[in-house]
Amino acid sequence: MVSHKPSGRATFRAIVVVAIALFFLIAYGLDLRRLWSPMGVFGFQTNGDGVVNAVQDGPVAYDHLESEAIRALNQELLRRQPGAQVQPA
Repeated sequence: MVSHKPSGRATFRAIVVVAIALFFLIAYGLDLRRLWSPMGVFGFQTNGDGVVNAVQDGPVAYDHLESEAIRALNQELLRRQPGAQVQPA
């Protein structure tokens, strides 16, 4: 009869499989939150070919809260460019 000694190889393999599984669960599991809180809303919809199907009327819901801050930041960035003439808002 051949006797087998317990090997650390099986333990190592189990640890590697668990580590890879945890990595993928964390990396791709966090993307599930985008179903409930999207990264950005741009006010239009496209199909898979990139053709615009619909455009939202009025300000985009996520933008109107920060629109004044964005306008102010854009004005400041334009002022910093050499030779730029900025019209007051």
